[in-house]
Amino acid sequence: MPIQNLYITGAERGSGKSVIVLAMMELLSGRGGKVVFFRPVIRSGEQQDPLIQLIAERYQLEWPYEDMVGCSSDIARELRAAKRYDDLLKRILAQYRRLQAKCDRVLCAGTDYRGGHSALEFDFNSDVANNLGCFILPVVRGNGRSNPEIQDAAGGVLKSLQERDCDILATVINSVPREQLDTLKAKLDKASLAETPIYRVPEEPLLARPTLGDIARCLDTRVIYGEASGLNRVVQNYKVAAMQVPDFLDYVEQDSLIAAGSATVFIFPDLNTGNNTYKAVQRSSGAVAIGPVLQGLNKPVNDLSRGCTVTDIVNTVAITAVQAQIAPESA
Repeated sequence: MPIQNLYITGAERGSGKSVIVLAMMELLSGRGGKVVFFRPVIRSGEQQDPLIQLIAERYQLEWPYEDMVGCSSDIARELRAAKRYDDLLKRILAQYRRLQAKCDRVLCAGTDYRGGHSALEFDFNSDVANNLGCFILPVVRGNGRSNPEIQDAAGGVLKSLQERDCDILATVINSVPREQLDTLKAKLDKASLAETPIYRVPEEPLLARPTLGDIARCLDTRVIYGEASGLNRVVQNYKVAAMQVPDFLDYVEQDSLIAAGSATVFIFPDLNTGNNTYKAVQRSSGAVAIGPVLQGLNKPVNDLSRGCTVTDIVNTVAITAVQAQIAPESA
């Protein structure tokens, strides 16, 4: 079956549809021709939708960000509240068609289920997929469910799509515990839920872990210095460093996110102690160490030790520049 335009939607929150979106983008990009990404509704208040940003950067899409967006969640909410649902669908369709005219294939990703009404949101995604003339690929959550629960969830999704006359490409059951894969396949084969394929994707713990960017967005933090690509690093574990540094060193692991607790940490009485300890942390954990950063002086002054690398120099200069910007009157 030739795939021209595809709409991927989660059946609920936490389905992990973003992973499936990446997999399908990889597949479609390898078939030649121009492939573009589109989201009918994005969350209001975000500078850029994280999924659009990720896809655009990874696949070097040439289209402006605004062209890949149907409308914001605020606009969608206002139109629905005013009983102008058809106008909302038309608005999304118009934006989609402008984009579709410039490429060979369009991959769409549905909404993120942040509104709290999963059934209504799934119906909306089904309507949008139909209105855009796309094949639809629903993603059902598998983790945290028994095989009968997974079958019931998938069956309900497929029945709803069939009632709406959607063109179903396939169904993906995502993050299925590995010990359930074979028994689930036998159960689904026996149930014959649909004529289209049902794929099972095994659970991968790494995919459930957040990136630095995910945490930064949740905490509404600001990146002071560093490449944006660094925010894509996966946080394997985290440490709350509410202890003195010598005691803390034994707990540092690779790819840890270190958060300071209420205790005074990484504050040293003199430059010699600071130099020795930060180097110990850096070399024992492989972490990027910036410093020592000096405090209590009239102007920003920081230390570079003998044997420092080019990266050490760049990082220290950046921190010093930020200090000068924060307190220009003392610089």
